[in-house]
Amino acid sequence: MLFLTLLALETSSVSPRGQTELQARIEHAPREVAKFVERRAACNHWDGEVGSGYLDREKQIQTERAKLRCNAIDADVTTLRKKYRKDSAVLKLLDDTQDLQPW
Repeated sequence: MLFLTLLALETSSVSPRGQTELQARIEHAPREVAKFVERRAACNHWDGEVGSGYLDREKQIQTERAKLRCNAIDADVTTLRKKYRKDSAVLKLLDDTQDLQPW
């Protein structure tokens, strides 16, 4: 489940200790939160991709973004923040992984 997120931890600018701590926080988060973090990391990746005028590449980017429902990320994080408003660990995890990249 956390494959993409784990890849992000391996290549991020977070220290090895910080990576381990973040990985543990993600693994101990409610399942829907962990899955959201992984999805948002993937969307962050595709948001940074450009097709450079190549129609096949543009189509691939749009297809992947659609599969991941990247256009719903803002609404979904708002929903999770409401649901877990009393869980400071979840709220901090959502904040700390906002810009997470999968690779």
